[in-house]
Amino acid sequence: MVIEGLHTDASFSFTTRLNADIARSLQAEMVLVAGAQEENPAAEVKLTASQFRGSGCNIAGAILNKAPIDFDEVAAQTAMGSVSLWGRDS
Repeated sequence: MVIEGLHTDASFSFTTRLNADIARSLQAEMVLVAGAQEENPAAEVKLTASQFRGSGCNIAGAILNKAPIDFDEVAAQTAMGSVSLWGRDS
């Protein structure tokens, strides 16, 4: 089963907590999705994974959307540390 969580937004700080609560309640693993066109998507994924893990969630991996053609997957995986890069979408 795949359930899309709420998109996080600084103006709605409760969304991150609610996503974590839902994942824990369902005993589900989370797949993080981030935009690869952002300045440092790997750092964003690593930080988000750390926050969710701190809330007791299991992170299965990450997908980076809208990656440029020259996107360096190896560098991104290295920067994300223990978060597995499941793939990227161009």
